[in-house]
Amino acid sequence: MNEYEVTIGQAYYNQNYFNVGVSASNHLGNHNEPLQIILTNGQVINTLINRTINENGYVRFYGGIEWNRFIQANYNINQIITFQITNPNTIIILPYVQ
Repeated sequence: MNEYEVTIGQAYYNQNYFNVGVSASNHLGNHNEPLQIILTNGQVINTLINRTINENGYVRFYGGIEWNRFIQANYNINQIITFQITNPNTIIILPYVQ
């Protein structure tokens, strides 16, 4: 499995979207394909892969209010979120380690 890290900044903390980064984008599917985000509490967020919002084609997903609540309940600004990509359409969020 691949493991990736992204720092939670102001935008990621306060908004409902997330850019997975360059390396992770290379392992995810095509624009508008389904994307399943599995949170540390077992909750699943179903969304779509967006490759058009970023000019470079890197993946962003919109997780809605569930994503925003999860981030604010589990992270602070400047903490690192770690995740694995198990297939081109599934991301598993790993527990935060201090």
